[in-house]
Formats: sequence, C-alpha cells, structure tokens
Amino acid sequence: MQQDNFWSRHRAAIETGLNDEWALKVAYGFIELDGALGDMDMDAESEYDPNFELPGDDINEDGDDYIPW
Repeated sequence: MQQDNFWSRHRAAIETGLNDEWALKVAYGFIELDGALGDMDMDAESEYDPNFELPGDDINEDGDDYIPW
C-alpha cells in the first residue's frame, strides 16, 4: 500500500464527485479514478448547468402576490 499520493488521490476523487466509499477505494489504489468514474459523460450527466439562472423574487408584476408568512 502506497501512502505517498494517498491524499492527492483522495482529494481528486472527492472533487470529481465520487462518494466517500469510492474515494477511499481510489485513494488506497484498489481502483483507478477513471475506472471508478466508468463511462460517465461528465458534461451530460453532471448536475452543473452553466446556463442555470436563479429565478427572481416571487413578487408578481401585478403586485397581488400573497405570501402568508
């Protein structure tokens, strides 16, 4: 078991979105990072959307919004 790059492999696995279990498998060298990610298309399957915009406030243009809280 190599300890020289353990934390760098662990950090890389976490940053790619792997959960803790798979990140540890990558860090210990049981599986390569590419193997853990599989055939995942990072752009197509990622939840990150660069075109996402937060909606504005929930106040209607007519001013008749009623929020009971």
